[in-house]
Amino acid sequence: RIEHHAFLSYSRNDSNSMHRIRQELAQNNVSACTDEKIRFGFRSWKRSIEKAILATGCIVCLLSPDANESEWVRAELEFAEMQGIPIFLVLLKGGEKQSIPFGYATFQWIDLRNPSNYEAGLQNLIETVKYQLKL
Repeated sequence: RIEHHAFLSYSRNDSNSMHRIRQELAQNNVSACTDEKIRFGFRSWKRSIEKAILATGCIVCLLSPDANESEWVRAELEFAEMQGIPIFLVLLKGGEKQSIPFGYATFQWIDLRNPSNYEAGLQNLIETVKYQLKL
């Protein structure tokens, strides 16, 4: 059962970008879930992330060198892939070599690194998610 359209996977260091993208998605009627309200350190926090991923229509992974170093971003991607949940990659910062995780080099991604192409890239993401989820 889908409770939200997208689960946003990101590094905490990219929180400002995540907030902006989440807001843009919401303004376009795409609900997005993050791990922000999950209280880490409690016994059930891993299970809460698992449930959130299982209840989503797709994963939107915000890539950067920090995200590429994050064990949690990698775990969320791998779990979603194992479950057959569609994954959309968004390149926020850094070069491809520093930001694209192993195993995802052949995936297409939306490039939001250049401010002059940001709005067009974001619109592409919104349209792609809506198309995938038949919204």
